[in-house]
Amino acid sequence: DPREVVERLDAWAVRNTPEMCFVTLWCGRIDADGTVRFVDAGHGLALVLRADGSVEYPEQGRRPPIGIEPMPCELIELKLEQGDSLILFSDGLIEEPAADDSDLAGVLYGLDRVKDSVGRVGADAQAIHDELVRWSGRTRFSDDLTILVIQKND
Repeated sequence: DPREVVERLDAWAVRNTPEMCFVTLWCGRIDADGTVRFVDAGHGLALVLRADGSVEYPEQGRRPPIGIEPMPCELIELKLEQGDSLILFSDGLIEEPAADDSDLAGVLYGLDRVKDSVGRVGADAQAIHDELVRWSGRTRFSDDLTILVIQKND
């Protein structure tokens, strides 16, 4: 149960991490039938690309990062159908600024651009990354960048 895992990690982190330190995470379980049960602890960066091309941003149930103070978790559930994809990514994707020499210098890539990118290129981590490279004008980023794609195919 992802809720139990996060609550136990949270209790440990509160006791064992320095003050003002915390951890964001997404902890989930995906069953063979496509049921996804997860806890979002301050991460908040997941999209669902449906087989019909629609992009959803599951907004419900977020809790603060672990290590701040012990608190209960809300278990969120969603269903992936045949051809649907779950896309998880780090904040390095949405917080990358535009190229310094562009009209958008200093503007962050943002969640809306990620959603638009996924709508254009689909659930392809490399293509999503390539769109960020083109937009930002750089291949090295100021923050870590992780993109994980999980697709339901029988």
